[in-house]
Amino acid sequence: KVIFFRALIDILIPFWCYLMLVEPKFRPDFKQRWNWRTIGTWGVVLFASTYILATIFSVSPWHSFWGTWERMGGMFSMLHYAIFFVMAVSIFRTREDWHALLGLSIIAAAASSFYGLLQTLHIDEVVGATGRFRIIGTQGNATAFAGYILYNLYFALYLLPITRAKLSKVGLVAVSLLFTISIVLTASRGAVLALIISAVAYIIILLIYAVRNRIRAWHGILAVVFFAGLIFMVFTIFRTPIGGTGYFARLRDTRLGESTVQSRIGGWKIAWQGILQRPLLGFGPDNFIDVFSRAYDPKFSNQPFSILFDRAQNIVLEIVTTQGFIGLIGLALMWFWAIRAASRFAVTSQRVALYALTIACGINLFFFFNLFSTYITAILFYGL
Repeated sequence: KVIFFRALIDILIPFWCYLMLVEPKFRPDFKQRWNWRTIGTWGVVLFASTYILATIFSVSPWHSFWGTWERMGGMFSMLHYAIFFVMAVSIFRTREDWHALLGLSIIAAAASSFYGLLQTLHIDEVVGATGRFRIIGTQGNATAFAGYILYNLYFALYLLPITRAKLSKVGLVAVSLLFTISIVLTASRGAVLALIISAVAYIIILLIYAVRNRIRAWHGILAVVFFAGLIFMVFTIFRTPIGGTGYFARLRDTRLGESTVQSRIGGWKIAWQGILQRPLLGFGPDNFIDVFSRAYDPKFSNQPFSILFDRAQNIVLEIVTTQGFIGLIGLALMWFWAIRAASRFAVTSQRVALYALTIACGINLFFFFNLFSTYITAILFYGL
């Protein structure tokens, strides 16, 4: 997927340059008044710049530039993401253009979620349906799939209040339920926690506005329905005994001694050792494996869990370890601008959906890291 994406961007670059040459209106207008959109654009540019700087001073610049085959990261891919973002904001000028892109993203996510449901049938012909009980959709990784679906869930809720056609509204409600079910079926505890907390925030804020009669009554009804479903899901999770099997049993098992929990804690300890050694610019993108090699404790070999050797599995520790505190500042500014930018939307329920999305992504990335699918959906979010 990443190879196809990079090749497609490379093919489009000369056509985009020609379009900007003959049609000035399609050039990125960085001279317009300093509103939140341009600040957000510069936030992405700042983060990309710190990525480049960290690559130059990396312990392995070659590794930081090209990334690894497993993750397909590195500066080469990051430059393509940055070009895609600037290309998109220069060509798609209206909110309607971005809504159309969100619609395409939702359709693709719905198809991936439906494929994930097929994986629960454990049919040999369905890729990913055997050898595991957690669905992975078309992502190849349950946690990555859950993060991707989280974005599209709130994209659907964002489009819902401005969609006029009744059939389209029904479709958005249906895919929202499909996405919620899919996230639960991934049995990704970080993503489900992100879903619960962000959904609570979404429901509470919607109900507050509904009581104040600032939004339509049906939004309040929708919030109540989501709240009822949320209560049912949480109740089911905590009614499931620890040590059992299945989706809810895994979600219920939050013991500190549980293997994946210990795996993350071990990775975070190693990341902290790396931060103490190179706090300014880190070890360079995609060089967490160097941190792992230096700080690995042989005692881990005797534990019933394994530690991921190439990622810290926490976005803050990952950024500081590989890009230093300068990179973390860029990320924090992007997050701040995203929240501030959401406040400019005229439709209240749209603002609430975007607020909830930022909460969901922040919580989910506390236990994971960005991959191709979440980079693309994040670009769609920032483009709004």
